[in-house]
Amino acid sequence: MAKRHNRWMAVRNACLLARLLIQLSRTRAGRQALRRAAAVLGFGGGPTNIQPAEVEREQEEGEELEGPIMLGSEERGLIRASALEAMRLAQFAHMGKLVQTHESLVGLLGMITTGTELCQQWSTVVAPKAKAV
Repeated sequence: MAKRHNRWMAVRNACLLARLLIQLSRTRAGRQALRRAAAVLGFGGGPTNIQPAEVEREQEEGEELEGPIMLGSEERGLIRASALEAMRLAQFAHMGKLVQTHESLVGLLGMITTGTELCQQWSTVVAPKAKAV
């Protein structure tokens, strides 16, 4: 029964990860980052079929693929959430016996996701108390 639950959780996390990446691809900096990552990984020019009209317009405007990509807080949040979902996906895929990885890797990913979630919760608790003082 637990194996089935972990498999469903892995599928759920894969769907959430796909949704977050689609949301990221709808921002200009996100498209730039995804295009550059695709070029580095050897997938060609990147995900140009997501929104062809905007991508063509950006290429006509002379958008550069070199230099730093300026990420806003929205893009940073989406990237952070995508990384957490990818880590959870690896954990649940391992626990559901979909993909066998090393126990140490799963433990490390678990510590990272737990620490990140703890920091997010801690900042929401500490911030209101600091303002009240």
